[in-house]
Amino acid sequence: MSARPRSVALLQLRAHDRGDFSERWPTILGRVAAAADAGAELIVLPEGTVPGYVIGSERVDPLLCESAARDIIAIAAGSGATIVYGGGRHAGDDFFNSAYVVTVFLVKPDVMPGWTTLSLLLSAMFLTMSVVLGMLSEYLIHALDPAARRGRYEICEELTSGVQPRDQRLNVEVEV
Repeated sequence: MSARPRSVALLQLRAHDRGDFSERWPTILGRVAAAADAGAELIVLPEGTVPGYVIGSERVDPLLCESAARDIIAIAAGSGATIVYGGGRHAGDDFFNSAYVVTVFLVKPDVMPGWTTLSLLLSAMFLTMSVVLGMLSEYLIHALDPAARRGRYEICEELTSGVQPRDQRLNVEVEV
């Protein structure tokens, strides 16, 4: 395995909200293309690049994320660069912040041996770890939830009792 130097481009972008994505995307794409044209083999963009920081509950258009992914894939395929960017991912009605690695292993002949296998193995291990942590979290939520340990109702005050007189049941005293 050779230890030849690699050219890396780390792009720092101006933070943008998803509402500004359509006007900011051509600039972002231009900077990625410029880095690829300059010979960068690895291009890294920040978290929340596509479609931007999601604040609020308004649904993000999945076609917007897919279109941006196609643009990034086109640059990676044309230049042979590996591009890492933060983007949104839809799963049903949920929206997750994800990291995407776009590489063109099939058309790039000088990929380091084992890189693809290692990436897939790490992805599978992190998926397994996430599932186990999710199951453990659900267990702890149910085990430590005080509402789950007590009954469906609580007796706050007993209005009639043969055991305890009324003046001993009240926790408020009135001064006259």
